[in-house]
Amino acid sequence: MAAASPSAPPPPPPTHHVVVPRPPAGPQFFVDQKRGELYELRQVLRSLPTERDVTKQRDALKKLIAYMTVGLDVSRLFADVVMLASTADLVQKKMIYQYLTNYADTNPSLSLLAINTFQKDCNDEDPRLRGLALRSLCSLRLSCMLEYIEPAARKGASDPSPYVRRAAVMGMLKVCKLLQELMATDEESSLQRIDEIRQRLHEALFDDDPQVTINAICALNELEAETGGLQVTKKIATHFLNRIKRFSEWGVCVILNLVASYQPETEEEAFDVMNILDDKLKSSSAAVVLGCANCFLELTRGNAELRKQVYCRLKPPLLTLATTGYPEIAHTILRHILLIVQTGGEDAVEIFAGESRQLFCRYTDPSYLKATKLQTLAAIATENNCVDMIAEIREYVCDADADIARQSLAALGVIACRIPSAADDVVTLLLSFVEMELADFLASAAFVILRDILRKYTKMISRLVEAIRIYALRLSDGEGVAAVVWMLGEFSKNIDDAPYILEEIVDRFDEEPPVVRMELLTAATKTFFNYPGEMQPILGKLLEKAVNDTSNPDIHDKALFYYRFLKTSLQDARRILSTPLPPADELESSADRELSERLLEEFNSLAVVYRLPSSAFLCVSPIPFRGKLALPANASAAKRGALAPALFLDGREGRGTEREQEREQERERARERGENDLDALEVRHESFRESDERRHLSEESQGEQRGRSNQLGDLLLALEGDTAADLLDRQREDSRDNGARVSSGASREAPASDRLRLASSVTLDSATFQRLWEEAEDAQTLNEVHAVPQFSPFLSAADDVQALGDAFEVAAAQSRVFTMVRTKN
Repeated sequence: MAAASPSAPPPPPPTHHVVVPRPPAGPQFFVDQKRGELYELRQVLRSLPTERDVTKQRDALKKLIAYMTVGLDVSRLFADVVMLASTADLVQKKMIYQYLTNYADTNPSLSLLAINTFQKDCNDEDPRLRGLALRSLCSLRLSCMLEYIEPAARKGASDPSPYVRRAAVMGMLKVCKLLQELMATDEESSLQRIDEIRQRLHEALFDDDPQVTINAICALNELEAETGGLQVTKKIATHFLNRIKRFSEWGVCVILNLVASYQPETEEEAFDVMNILDDKLKSSSAAVVLGCANCFLELTRGNAELRKQVYCRLKPPLLTLATTGYPEIAHTILRHILLIVQTGGEDAVEIFAGESRQLFCRYTDPSYLKATKLQTLAAIATENNCVDMIAEIREYVCDADADIARQSLAALGVIACRIPSAADDVVTLLLSFVEMELADFLASAAFVILRDILRKYTKMISRLVEAIRIYALRLSDGEGVAAVVWMLGEFSKNIDDAPYILEEIVDRFDEEPPVVRMELLTAATKTFFNYPGEMQPILGKLLEKAVNDTSNPDIHDKALFYYRFLKTSLQDARRILSTPLPPADELESSADRELSERLLEEFNSLAVVYRLPSSAFLCVSPIPFRGKLALPANASAAKRGALAPALFLDGREGRGTEREQEREQERERARERGENDLDALEVRHESFRESDERRHLSEESQGEQRGRSNQLGDLLLALEGDTAADLLDRQREDSRDNGARVSSGASREAPASDRLRLASSVTLDSATFQRLWEEAEDAQTLNEVHAVPQFSPFLSAADDVQALGDAFEVAAAQSRVFTMVRTKN
């Protein structure tokens, strides 16, 4: 018998997965809707009156609100929802009233169906329902329902429940808005009713409930916004101050803003107000502390000795909030501390300087907080703490954030300009950062700060000459190169090889950013007066490149200005361009002081945080459109005429307008009185744009630019000499010539001087120039041009209309009218 084969291993037992039942999911409201979903919802809403399950009723209304929230138009269900308004469930009423207030303006006639329900709920025994109904009724925004809304709001103002009175006060504000819309039809009655409501709101200021008082203050501030808001009297201020402990945190903020606008009659009354508010400085709320500080600063305006004591009192709570609060709160508090230091003078600096260590940056501070701390530290630096402060700030230069590194260097520069004894240490420190070559942006930022320091301490140039020679051509950051170029031009007498450094920078002119090109024009012209022999070919090359630069109109125009200035009078150019600049700290502190004084009037507002007047980010500013300023429709004609430039328009648009006639009459009257033609100073935005398009699109115009640049080079070659005196003599000889050479295009064969000559005794003002050019717009040939009799005094010989345009341009320059001329081919 054969042996039995070994048995196979038994199979593993089957794995049994235990399925855990999930809890039933609630209804999903914010999901993609299927087609016909709105129809199904309508059927559900119509079945709700017979539905006894409150949960299903609420779910249907929740779905309706969800549709409305995501932007789906459910206004077609308005009639069905109105039929459900009589429900006794408060939760359903809230959702129904929310729907009605949202779509009432689209269904004004159907909204009348809910008036009975609103009126019934306004008289309900439950104050919560009365307040809900009153708030919803006043939010309908329907002037046709004003006869129902106004009585309900007046009645609610005397309701025994504070909750209803709060809603009534805000409802009366909405009633006033509706009455203002009816003033066009019945002004007298509307004004009378508004005055009655305003009187009722004034009575609500003395309500027993603090929240009703706050609502009344907010409503009156909005109604009387045109007159500066609620006018605070001694009675109102005393009432609020005596009850200030009963208000909530935000209520206290409203009261403090109101008290800040109150002017006490006597000094003793001001002391009483500050004694009452002194306890609020211990609050843990930054809003309350800043509001209280604003009151203290307003009450001590004009009293320097008392203001100094206020600074001492404000220092502990402000520094506590700045060092222990959230970063956002600390940033806000530090911005206000910085404003106090900037406006408080040496008294405020001395008070906060002793606590400078509390403002040192922490590793965990966000960048915006570090930046604010650096500005504050630089503002409170004194001779006593500047050593420790410089040692601390130098550590921030190596911060991982490049912006913080730059601002650290800027803070060192501010300290050096404010404290003369620290200037040497700061300059040594900045030069060490340059020599370490940690990063290009760091060396560039250091040179920018050194430039500002040199504007105050000019004798320190001797310490920077070697660094300028070494690193002038190594920098790649535009701001840093511009700073070095400024030093070369301003102190070219102290730097022997300044022309040769500038020459290398001029060679890479096309690669430099606009800020360097602009600075290079000025620096090269200043250096030209000190080294005319070396700088003559360099300046000619630079002007040629700048005139041909079509990427930036400012560079092009500045080069032409310098060329014409040098050609007109070298002596005047040297006297004007080589004028020593005022110290940098004086210019900066003057502008900063003016802004700080303006921001102090907006203390405890976003204006301090943004360091901008509130008008800069709350009001709509005029928007430039095609060279004109878009003014409001109600702007005065005089203001529009002053702002809108007289442009050279294509076609005949704008000719002979009433405004131009008025402006022409004003200019005639000014000339009769012997006044200057101020219209010559207007900026021709459209003309500059047309000139730029002409340079880009017209090949002939590009040839003119090349011809003009050749003329610039010829001029500088003609002005040969080793000294500025020789150049001046040559200029005087050229000025005796009454004719004007006009550049010609590359395609022209004859020189412009042989084709065009101006009469020596003719001057052209801007008004005449504008009028004559408009008359010549349609001239296509030279014969048609000569047909205009007014042109004959200006030309003795001309071949084409282009020459006429050149003549007008030179004539305008002779009469000192800076404008760009549009010529016709």
